[in-house]
Amino acid sequence: MLIHASFGAPELSSRIGDRHLAEEEHMAKNSAPAIPADETAPVDLAHLHRYTLGNAALDKEVLDLFRQTAPGYLDGLRSADESKAWVEAAHALKGSARAIGAWKVGLIAERLERLPGGPAGVEKPGLIEELAAALAVVDRFIAVLPAPD
Repeated sequence: MLIHASFGAPELSSRIGDRHLAEEEHMAKNSAPAIPADETAPVDLAHLHRYTLGNAALDKEVLDLFRQTAPGYLDGLRSADESKAWVEAAHALKGSARAIGAWKVGLIAERLERLPGGPAGVEKPGLIEELAAALAVVDRFIAVLPAPD
């Protein structure tokens, strides 16, 4: 059930609520958002810009925050020895990656989250290294972005 307040702009609130509901329906039908046709960029900046309502300074702040927190999630996955910590780290990274439009990182994190056997899963080492490589690409991409005006 979606509940939202209008804050004096019912038409905007309605559009945002409708869009949010449509996104929830999409997520219910699909386990992950569709990867954009242009997969060359490690971060979907258009998605991020929509997420931050066009605020370039906020784009940069969110990207910098991702760069600061993502290594901790990766370390958490590498060191997790029980399923709860494993799922929490993978889930948090999945959400953070999708919020900024780092679709590949989000997909790998989702695979890790659902990995049979959790931290004891036989696919863990390969997926962890795949995730580390994808995070390194995202990190380099963010590092060279120009500062907002």
